This record gives sequence, structure tokens and C-alpha cells, in this order.
Amino acid sequence: MNGRFRLKRANVDDLEVLVKHRECMWRDIHDDPDDKISLSSRLYRSWLRRKLKSGRVIAYIVANEKGKPVASGCIWLQASLPAPRRLRPLTPYIMSMYTASSYRKKGLATMVINEIINWCREQKYSQVRLHASDFGRPLYEKLGFKPTSEMRLELS
Repeated sequence: MNGRFRLKRANVDDLEVLVKHRECMWRDIHDDPDDKISLSSRLYRSWLRRKLKSGRVIAYIVANEKGKPVASGCIWLQASLPAPRRLRPLTPYIMSMYTASSYRKKGLATMVINEIINWCREQKYSQVRLHASDFGRPLYEKLGFKPTSEMRLELS
């Protein structure tokens, strides 16, 4: 752990930080209007509260030397179909990765991702998935993540 920064496992008391960081993430990677982001945040807050309480989302926050949260990320244990390389009924999905712009390139996202990977290994998961933004793709590739064949059709 970097001496200037402190990583902690988040809980429901950290809900507003996690929601705010997700809002900032969306603003950085998409050009969505504020009203859409606000609506999404209200829905996400309710969803995340339930998932944190149930243990289906594990979240981490990095604070600076003054205790201000400057980075965060989550693992969502998604229901999944059994497959030859994935026999468990849940698959960890990394989501809502965010680092405040003035704290980027200091290893904070790597700190969060490494903690997530270690947690997944300790829990004996065989894989972890994510969708990478253009910002995050180089970090994930450096850590060994590989692109998959997922496809999408936008219906709106």
C-alpha cells in the first residue's frame, strides 16, 4: 500500500461516496446529460444499498492523507450459468472503478484492482470480468485481462 493513501473495504456507511464516484466515472467516460446521470444515481443508490447489505457487492475506497476518498471500485457477484471454466453460480464482475482526476497515475486504481483480484483468489473464483473504458483498458491489460467476444445490440 502506498504510504500516502489508505485502502479500506467499504460498507453501507460509504454509500454516498460510492454513488458520487460512479457519477464522476460516467461523466468522464460518456457525454450523458446530468438529468440521466442523476436518475441513474438514484436507482443505483437503492440497488447498491441492497447489494452491499447482502454481500453481493464488495467495495473498496482509497483515501488520501487527509482522509478524503479519492478512488474506489466494486465487485458485483453476478449470478451466472455453469460453464466448463466457471462452475460456481456467481462470477465476480468489477464495476464502478473511479479515481479523481488529480490522483490519477499514482497507482490507486492498481491498488484497488489488486485488492479485488486477491479477494477473488482467496474466495477461489476461477475468473473475474469487467467492461473497460478507454481510460482503464491499459491498466487492465497490464494486469493480464484479455478481451472477450461479448457483443451488444443497443435497442434504444
